[in-house]
Amino acid sequence: MNLGWNQISDEGAKVLASSPTLNQLRDLILDSNNIGNSGSLSLARSKYLMNLKNLNMVDNNFNAYGESALLDLRTRNLAEKISADKSLNLNALYLKNKDIKAISLHQKLAEVFHLSLRNNFFDHQGLSDLVTSPFSKNLKKLNLMDNAIGDKGLVLLSESDSMSNIELLNLENTGATSIGVLALSQSSHLKKLQELNLNKNSIDNKGLLVLAESENFKNLKVLKISGIDMGDKGFQLIINSKKLKKLEELEVAGNSISKKGLLKLAKSPLLLQLKKLDIRRNNFQDSDQLLLAQSSEFNNLKFKRF
Repeated sequence: MNLGWNQISDEGAKVLASSPTLNQLRDLILDSNNIGNSGSLSLARSKYLMNLKNLNMVDNNFNAYGESALLDLRTRNLAEKISADKSLNLNALYLKNKDIKAISLHQKLAEVFHLSLRNNFFDHQGLSDLVTSPFSKNLKKLNLMDNAIGDKGLVLLSESDSMSNIELLNLENTGATSIGVLALSQSSHLKKLQELNLNKNSIDNKGLLVLAESENFKNLKVLKISGIDMGDKGFQLIINSKKLKKLEELEVAGNSISKKGLLKLAKSPLLLQLKKLDIRRNNFQDSDQLLLAQSSEFNNLKFKRF
């Protein structure tokens, strides 16, 4: 139900909160109204909004008191979104640091194996609450894509014993650099990583060398390093790695790899173990694309994009 931009006041919010007709409501948008603290409190305490999954109240008149009451309601409702496969999808919900903190304190987080927080508005401070939460120790998959956690966030991840069971870590477009990759590589907790996504970050050759040589990445089956401005030298560090012996899927689209790098890949032992390769949008000529399509060296790939 979208009731945004309707000049709804505290009295209107109280009427909504006392309406039994909202009992099955899943989504309620109240953006850009005139709801203050008393209206917010009425909504937060309403027994008819217990099935609400999404509540948006951007641009209203409540202060920290009203915000705290709504946050409690929102956190309770978010926690109820845990699916049968122990996944909790909280993508694109405008979650800020305070929201992540509230979620981190909720004991139902302990039931979650796969947590997706893509495209929200928290940074390393919110992440700090998550990775130090006693309820996050069962997480196996964590998606932090499109949140500005930066290298500080990666350091926090690497230092948290609550992250010891993480197998899939999506850090695409999080402002990470080679410093953050170094932190991950030296972590005494992140020993079970099987899939790592570092797409659209600033990873230079020093960071790629760390990826290629760290014991922490020896169990990786999937590595995604697209859009990091990687050239032939950095690519060779990855394909010549003696640690990435379990790698089955490599994504390096949108970089600066040329025919030189492609020829090195063709001679690399890594190619024999790969099942999937995404090498689109690099510095290839038509003849290079033909090499990928027709060369016997690439026949073992079950899936290739170029």
